[in-house]
Amino acid sequence: LSDPSSALRLWACRAIRFAMDSAAKDRGDAAFKARDFSGAIRHYTDAISQDSSQAKLFSNRSAAYLAVRDYIKALDDAERAIELDGSFAKAHGRKGDALLQLQRPSDALDAFREALRLDPGNANYRTKRDAAQQRQREDQMASWSSFSSFCMSRREAVLQFAVRLFIVYKAIMFLLPFSGRAASAMAYRSMLFAVAGNLLLVLKNEVGLPQFNTAYLQRFMTNIAAQYLFFVLIMYTSRRPYSFALGVLLPAEIAHIFWFGSQLLRRASPSVLRLVQGQVDKVLPLVLKYHSSIPEAVVHYSTLAEVVLGIIILVEVLTPNRNFVVIMFYWQYLQFRYMIDQSGGVQRAFGLVDAKLLSIVNHQRCPGFVRSAYMFIRSTMAKAAERPQPGQAPQPGGLGSMASSIASRCTIS
Repeated sequence: LSDPSSALRLWACRAIRFAMDSAAKDRGDAAFKARDFSGAIRHYTDAISQDSSQAKLFSNRSAAYLAVRDYIKALDDAERAIELDGSFAKAHGRKGDALLQLQRPSDALDAFREALRLDPGNANYRTKRDAAQQRQREDQMASWSSFSSFCMSRREAVLQFAVRLFIVYKAIMFLLPFSGRAASAMAYRSMLFAVAGNLLLVLKNEVGLPQFNTAYLQRFMTNIAAQYLFFVLIMYTSRRPYSFALGVLLPAEIAHIFWFGSQLLRRASPSVLRLVQGQVDKVLPLVLKYHSSIPEAVVHYSTLAEVVLGIIILVEVLTPNRNFVVIMFYWQYLQFRYMIDQSGGVQRAFGLVDAKLLSIVNHQRCPGFVRSAYMFIRSTMAKAAERPQPGQAPQPGGLGSMASSIASRCTIS
């Protein structure tokens, strides 16, 4: 810039750009006054493309978007104007106008209050603030009425929601035992008892009340809630709690809590719902990193925890904590789950765990007897999980034979 000619050229360029900005803004103002709002949006956009640092341009275009009822773009422009100049009262007022039209009276009220703080003598902002307050009160009354009627029409679902909250609370108390081992064990058993009660409610709705016939038994045994009920009963009879049982039971319960909780918040407090959804949206990509949907992720993590827990229980044979009754019933349960699995989730979980264990036992530092023991267990489990061929009678004994019988009747291709 020491060269006078360069400085002169720079000054000239800035002067030309300022003149162009002013001309585009003036054309936008004229179009707005003539109620040509689409034309005003076009001219303000031209002015912004030449200089995007002017809060007034975004505020004016926000007013034009409000006039054509494009409230989302009006809100975006108002917020952009506030970012550029937080003391610009008109931008806050237009943000309030957009929020009010978007059915967000609480947020609109905050915007109008800020506009009135910056421009205390503006009677228009005072009127709009009062209108936003009235809308907020009306919405709160309507929300409470909608919330009450929603809860009354879904009493059983509300009961299940409360039970699921209790389950999660007891799981937290189990993981964080503030009162010692006895209180932790009591929290674990209370959680299992609540899960069992909730599963019985699900079964009543999905399968119906008990009937003494083969068709009902087949519906009952193939229902996932019934299968998890067997899981809970096995865990309840074990002498000690298993942390991995939480990995089996909690994913589905937490997913239901978020789903039904969002239904309640939508009626009770939409603003809180938006806040919660904003936080959930930050975590959701991590949950769905390897899955296309929440149900798929829940099935994957739950079944994976089931299989890992089975391995843990099997390894306990070598420890003083071994319980042969739990081992027998749990692996009968897993065999049943594997054979009756229609979604393929249990089989994929077994495949993932098997691949990991094979990489461990085939490592050069792994003792040979460990490798031989695992390969023996692997081949035994594979034979036990084989489905009967057409016309072949299932092998007798336990849940596995029942699964074979049911699997042989199912027409799943």
